[in-house]
Amino acid sequence: MSLPAKALETLKQLPGAVIGDFPARVRDLPAPSASDDAPELAVDQADSTKTEDELPSNESPRGELPMHYGDLLGEQERLAHGQAVTVLPMGAIRLTGSERLTWLNNLVSQEMLDLHHQPKYWRETLWLDANGHITWQGFVADNGEETLILAEDAPALAEFLNRMRFRSDVQVTDLSETHLVLGDMIERELESELTDISGVPGIVLGARDPWPDELPGGTTYTGALPHAAHPGERQKRRLTLVRTEDALGWLGQLGTGFTGSVQAGTAPAEGCRWQYLAGYLAWEAQRIAAWRPTTSDFDGKALPHEFDLLRSAVHLHKGCYCGQETVARIVNVGRPPRRLAAVDLDGSEHELPERGATIKAGEKEDGTLLARAVHYEQGPIGLALLRRSLDARAVLQVGEVAAASTTIVAIDGKAEASPSDRPGKELRGQNLRGNRPRLN
Repeated sequence: MSLPAKALETLKQLPGAVIGDFPARVRDLPAPSASDDAPELAVDQADSTKTEDELPSNESPRGELPMHYGDLLGEQERLAHGQAVTVLPMGAIRLTGSERLTWLNNLVSQEMLDLHHQPKYWRETLWLDANGHITWQGFVADNGEETLILAEDAPALAEFLNRMRFRSDVQVTDLSETHLVLGDMIERELESELTDISGVPGIVLGARDPWPDELPGGTTYTGALPHAAHPGERQKRRLTLVRTEDALGWLGQLGTGFTGSVQAGTAPAEGCRWQYLAGYLAWEAQRIAAWRPTTSDFDGKALPHEFDLLRSAVHLHKGCYCGQETVARIVNVGRPPRRLAAVDLDGSEHELPERGATIKAGEKEDGTLLARAVHYEQGPIGLALLRRSLDARAVLQVGEVAAASTTIVAIDGKAEASPSDRPGKELRGQNLRGNRPRLN
């Protein structure tokens, strides 16, 4: 997938724009050890040896985006104040037809039939394979006439959706060549509300990211702060779909670079606080601080439970969909083999470890670094996928950098919705057959 050519040319010509290579997806994360968590995992790991060619296509345009405009920390701060907007590595898909929601509901992990009840929020959802592994992550909204989906590698997702239509009254249109997805946010301590974008030219739909809300039918695996606010609650994040042709004019008028050396740009509409562009690294740092999983964190074996995505992207009581059996089995009788954790990285060396760096707490590999950034307030931080039973107090070595972790997904592997006892425990040891003879 590529961003629209005109948009790329405009972004590359902006003052201070640094175009960077940002890998599309973390691959080859360590599998759980056979002697540790595997006996408790209620999921088929037979396909854990998939080759790169067998893994789902997920080509992201991150490498085409401006990583920053010369002021990495300042761009984060302007995002936090609601003064900046970022171009995101996402595309869009439009669904039309009378059966679009019932049809989509059968394919995804989240409830779609009541989509019109939340017009101010995108509905996060996942497409899973038969073993419950994440294939795509998407954000969905419906206005009563059409359904919009935002996703990375939207063309591949659109191709998949077209293959699944059969005789359903559904039409699938890939909008990625004509539309852009923008991201903006605020930190609640700094601003109370996201800026007004109602008058901005080219807006198709702007709605909130639901993270970290626990939606109806969801559950949480968060074990770090049971009595405190989730760090994602500090932020209000918005994803906005715009028509590229209408947006390029005002995007090119926004300010870039250091505040002291570059004038603030011209806001695209009255009442809108957007005066600057922020590079993708600024958005990345803010989403790491919010513990927000995204497509680039998932390898071919990623399970929603490992990333605490059952809070926002999975409905445990909806109808059947691909991967549902694995999702339910892990909640009720199993445990995820790996767990998401936040890491604070030692900044004394002034270098960050690479994404995908091996994490060790001793001699053996205990996890992988999924994402890292220098946050404008918190310093060097990251997200890691660790072996589930790894001691939360362990001192970690991330590549050549020391780190400490904060638990996100609970080490015991149990969700809020998991039963306290394994189902059927009361029947164990009972003679349920009575004196009936066995059939030979």
